[in-house]
Amino acid sequence: MTEEQLTEKEKQVLDIAKNIMEENKEAFQHLAAIERKEFAEKDFEDLTREQKIQLALEEIDWIVIGGQDGQEFYGSIQFLRKVLRSLV
Repeated sequence: MTEEQLTEKEKQVLDIAKNIMEENKEAFQHLAAIERKEFAEKDFEDLTREQKIQLALEEIDWIVIGGQDGQEFYGSIQFLRKVLRSLV
């Protein structure tokens, strides 16, 4: 498979993933809320490096998906900063 064909296939896969996320936005939000609750029950400092990074990536997904008000957006940025500081 040539690089152009691979790039086209990657675009198709990304389009499919985007459509799935848009079609199932509420379900993804519900699952994320459950995961956040489970992690919130753990102390932030007790989370592994990988768990912190995973939470940060999920937070970035929420920012990209949109729909946050100003306060939620600010909270997301503050959380990302907290994660980054803890990884240093």
